[in-house]
Amino acid sequence: MRVVILLAIILTITVVMAPMAVTLAPTQAVRLEAVKTNLITNKPTGLMAYTGPTWAIAGYYCLHGVMGSGWSIMLNAYLNNAYIIQDIIGSEFPIPLPIFTNYITNIWLINNTGAHLIHARQFPYAFACGWLVIRLVNGTALIGFSPDGMHVIWFDTYHVGNGSIIMASIVVGGDGDGSTAIINSGVTIPLALYYWRNGSWHPVTAPTPVDDNIEETVDNAWDSLSANCSGIVSWRIPSTYTICPRPPGFEG
Repeated sequence: MRVVILLAIILTITVVMAPMAVTLAPTQAVRLEAVKTNLITNKPTGLMAYTGPTWAIAGYYCLHGVMGSGWSIMLNAYLNNAYIIQDIIGSEFPIPLPIFTNYITNIWLINNTGAHLIHARQFPYAFACGWLVIRLVNGTALIGFSPDGMHVIWFDTYHVGNGSIIMASIVVGGDGDGSTAIINSGVTIPLALYYWRNGSWHPVTAPTPVDDNIEETVDNAWDSLSANCSGIVSWRIPSTYTICPRPPGFEG
């Protein structure tokens, strides 16, 4: 009995103290010069760019360091029929450590405050690095994530009609309801955004640092952008470069 109790205590300590689960980092990443650097306050920050028309987008993230309380990384797909699809990885409030993590689906109509779908899937470990993926197939949105860049775990679907994706973003913000994420000193979050066209993945070009359609924000964070593909969200100093991972190995 004492052995069982001791093992349970060790397991509990391991879970509470463990960092986000380690995943495969991109093996062929390109280092790009940061051409834009912005200090973002009270807005979501990351990458936003025109993609369309396309049937799939994939957003890469890699969290280095421990965030403060209440954070999320959101991949957002804007359709030409007014739907907005959100694929989200977020902390389990009020636990500030990224141990228990939600993968969340939101479906919205632009200019409509009502959500058509809100689903949350809780996982005991977060993936420190990975891809959020949205794909349209015969009028249905498939929402999922990939921990290795090779295989997608689809966890939600929703019928969105005959639309295509025309714009996308991947941003860092609070964990919901317009909340603000606190970014601790020493945190860096490389982000990248790809879209599917003509049978292959392509990096976005000319991204902007803010998606004004998203209500969740950061308190203060530097956003460093390359001319295409990637950016880095950081605090307390801006990055002079970004890291563009190789395209995903799964199809769009």
